[in-house]
Amino acid sequence: MFATLDKKNARAFFDLYMNRKEPVLAEFKARSETTGGPKASALNYSIESLTPLWAWLRKNAPFATEPPTLELRPPWYGFELITNPHNPGFHLTPMAAANADGFAYYWGETLLRYIPDTKWDIDPFPKDWSYCKPVILSDFFVNDPLILSTGMIAGSNRDFSDNRYGPDAIANKLSSSIENEKRYRKMCEDAGGHVDPRVRKPTIFK
Repeated sequence: MFATLDKKNARAFFDLYMNRKEPVLAEFKARSETTGGPKASALNYSIESLTPLWAWLRKNAPFATEPPTLELRPPWYGFELITNPHNPGFHLTPMAAANADGFAYYWGETLLRYIPDTKWDIDPFPKDWSYCKPVILSDFFVNDPLILSTGMIAGSNRDFSDNRYGPDAIANKLSSSIENEKRYRKMCEDAGGHVDPRVRKPTIFK
């Protein structure tokens, strides 16, 4: 689990994760275009891009009985889907794992464009599920793209009648994120400080 990392290793993983962001995103967009998904030019981190992208991801998220071989695993795979006791108990084919990898970055970059003052950072709050993981963070917002990506793909075999995984599920999650950030920001402004006690003692990752 990521929470077992010490501060030095959490920083080292974050740096590794960010250094691979651009090439993984480029491969993700190219794979979408060449395998029946949205064209790379349409993957512009807009809310409108999320529904066709999710439709493609759903069609290309087969499960597997074993994890991908080590050389085909994204670097987070062991933490998120093997050693994490809270994982949904499934494995992905190499292509599905690569799509989960790319989509986590895509979702994070989309949040940056819609949620004010956010950045990629390490979750510094020890009581968070995402503690020590790369997240999208601001003074009023934290979101774990890897949880979103793997969680949605884990549910991708469900019927569209389950609104949590329906055609507009990810676009709806973005709308909810925008509204939740606005609501929490206003609560804090009205209260003159943070109303969530967990954010008052963050870990400092040097």
